[in-house]
Amino acid sequence: MRAPASLKTAARFVAGWSTVILFAGLLTLIFSFLGAFFCAALAGMMLGSFKLPRWQTMALSFTFPAVLFGVLRSGGSELLMKQVLLLSVLCLGTFWLTYWIVRAVMFYERKGQSAATVTHDVSPSPPNHKAAPAGRLNLQVLQGKWWCISPSENSSRERKYLEIQRTNLLLTIRDSAGKINFTGRGELEFRENRTAPLLSISGALPPPDDTLVCI
Repeated sequence: MRAPASLKTAARFVAGWSTVILFAGLLTLIFSFLGAFFCAALAGMMLGSFKLPRWQTMALSFTFPAVLFGVLRSGGSELLMKQVLLLSVLCLGTFWLTYWIVRAVMFYERKGQSAATVTHDVSPSPPNHKAAPAGRLNLQVLQGKWWCISPSENSSRERKYLEIQRTNLLLTIRDSAGKINFTGRGELEFRENRTAPLLSISGALPPPDDTLVCI
């Protein structure tokens, strides 16, 4: 009988939390309060780069001060109670300082990306001027590099780069941090039709249902 998904999630959560506590306790034992400060700063940087439920972030922020307090008090430290409490508060502040710095950097980066547009500029026609005549689509027009920004499934911003050289097509998708999530190549074939020109794409570009695009 398989365990419910909620139990598996809870087991993974407990295992991950135990690993964090063990790692923080080990570094605190080795490097004293500097080890706890390092863990708090590292966790703040990691959690600041992506979203977690608020209660998980709050609970994790108090984990490192609690570990520091427990290690110093149980390890027979010569520090006074006030000094131990002060170090615990500073450890908590280290977490939230790095957390909000990373969050601010991510916010301004996404704000700049949302304000950007695709590289080809489409300007409105000036008043009292005739619009430019429509041309025939061909591979020569499509040559070059194209990119745009679009939201992904996890609400983050992705950059999609499309490069066309002769009949070769290269698609690259990067996340907000610049990491490549997908890359694929294909071959373009352009042929005329009575109603509209057809652009056929073949190669390793999923899904297969989109290999024929009518423009």
